[in-house]
Amino acid sequence: MPQIEKPDYLQSIANLIRFFCICMTIAFQDENNPKQFGGNFD
Repeated sequence: MPQIEKPDYLQSIANLIRFFCICMTIAFQDENNPKQFGGNFD
């Protein structure tokens, strides 16, 4: 067993945070630049 290794749940949490940040960034850009993504989605 490796002595220095992150538990799986910490890696999962990190992946969720990264995914959430990416989604928020896309949503924020989409809100400010609707035409960049093919028009309004209202």
